[in-house]
Amino acid sequence: MAFDITKFLRRGQNNTVEFRDGANLSYAGPSATLVEAGTEIDRWYVGSYFGVEYTIACDVNSARKEIIKCLCTASTSTANIVIYGRSNLGDDLLQLEVEVTDAYFKLMAYPRIQEDSTTIVGAKIIHSANYYATLNEPGPVIAGSSSSAYTPTYTLSRSTSSVNEGGSFNITLITTNVNAGTVVPFTITGVQSADIGGANLTGNFIVGTTETFTYPVSADLSSEGTETFTMTLDGKTTSASVTINDTSQTPAITYQLTSSVTSADEGDTFRVTLATTNVSAGTQLNYTVTGVDASDLTAGDLTGTFVIGTTEFFDFTLASDVTTEGQETFNLALDNGEAQVQVTVNDTSQAAAVESYALTRSASTVNEGGTFTITLTTTNVANGTSIPYTISGVQTADIGGTALTGDFIVGSQESRVFNVTADATTEGTETFSLALDNGEATVGVTINDTSITPGNNYTITMVNVGAGAYSLSGTDRNGAVSGNNATINLQTNDNLTINVSAPGHPVYLKTTNSTGTSFQVTNPTASGQGAVSGAITWTPAATGTYHYNCQFHSSMHGLIVVS
Repeated sequence: MAFDITKFLRRGQNNTVEFRDGANLSYAGPSATLVEAGTEIDRWYVGSYFGVEYTIACDVNSARKEIIKCLCTASTSTANIVIYGRSNLGDDLLQLEVEVTDAYFKLMAYPRIQEDSTTIVGAKIIHSANYYATLNEPGPVIAGSSSSAYTPTYTLSRSTSSVNEGGSFNITLITTNVNAGTVVPFTITGVQSADIGGANLTGNFIVGTTETFTYPVSADLSSEGTETFTMTLDGKTTSASVTINDTSQTPAITYQLTSSVTSADEGDTFRVTLATTNVSAGTQLNYTVTGVDASDLTAGDLTGTFVIGTTEFFDFTLASDVTTEGQETFNLALDNGEAQVQVTVNDTSQAAAVESYALTRSASTVNEGGTFTITLTTTNVANGTSIPYTISGVQTADIGGTALTGDFIVGSQESRVFNVTADATTEGTETFSLALDNGEATVGVTINDTSITPGNNYTITMVNVGAGAYSLSGTDRNGAVSGNNATINLQTNDNLTINVSAPGHPVYLKTTNSTGTSFQVTNPTASGQGAVSGAITWTPAATGTYHYNCQFHSSMHGLIVVS
């Protein structure tokens, strides 16, 4: 008589074998070597079984051994693991993770990352398992409907129904009976890309791999009213909506100019200060002075630029011009017409038959590569008189090779033009000072260090090694760069290009070691962040230790050291 195996086995879903008429099944697995990228211990079809009890033994050497007892339960969309017993000689050797899809449950073992950031090498593992069969299996047809129990279903879940600008939310795809790796495209409507942190308005879920998207809501400081974010699966009616509350309204902007005095005598110095609200740092606001001319000032310019957060005041010194001209009104107004301030100028230096000397400048501040003019003005000094001067605060190379001493000639040579050298060297701000040797006048000009020392160009190729590391090759400040999660060494102003080829492992340059998309470098920002195929470029402006990270896997990380 032939043996009827169908009494005990039957064909299951997704090319599996189901055991009939039994509540559980025991199994002892083969030994395996534990690897850093993870070792699969076991997998089984969720439709036949719902739970399993494992005993897992790990052996590194005679001094490092461990046995773990754990329970796992699973459905086609949810899995849970509970470690209820752990015995070892020394410290923990393993960490366990579970994964479930509509096709299978999977148990993975990873070597524990030790205190010195290294992982365990050469460990052997072996396990036994006791499986618990599903006792109340669903029939082939869902009760009350004509749908098959194995018909694919798609659901979009949102982490919140409404969110304020500046917050964030998640959209998660939940499926049943959809094969792992299936690509499910979607489209977003109701908002612009700028409203959600520059995220694309189209994309793809990948079942079992990429099933959740996080969207940061931009705090755009613009009054635009409530908006509704809607994600819809392409070709399906499945959608999810989130209300975006317009909480970052357009702020009121104010400008105010004040002076340290309301009236001043010729020869006095006073300060004009600009105060603003809700004006971005770095904003440039031009001003113009009327009511006086350049000869009325020995310090300060008739035109200039306030820079919010950097240059918010200017000092002005009135010339003692020994000229009877009557009272004048110094008026400084913003070119945008939003504010002005006035100072009464008292005519206290009346005309007299005495010698006077005054030095004026065409600009109080100049960038490297620019020019400025110093002019000597005298009264009651005979034409042809030679007035020697000395320059300090700079080197002759800083001003185009011009000598640091010279002479004005009254009536014929009363101005000197100075060319500021763009030396491509980082040396900081310098102050050019020209003083008459007779001690009668001095004038200064601030030279901004705008032509800094350029950095070198370095290119690194980065590819993923599974989900455990990035492999680097290229050059940096220390020479060749190679290996998994290798350190990149740079100096400030170096130009770094990282050519990424790591599908499924987006790369971000960060200020901290972390997964996700937060803590991206900002000094300055890097272009191409989040690349899986393409280039990321960055020119660091400040020293420090930075990081490159995979968005999803903490083990894919390395350092960028800027000195």
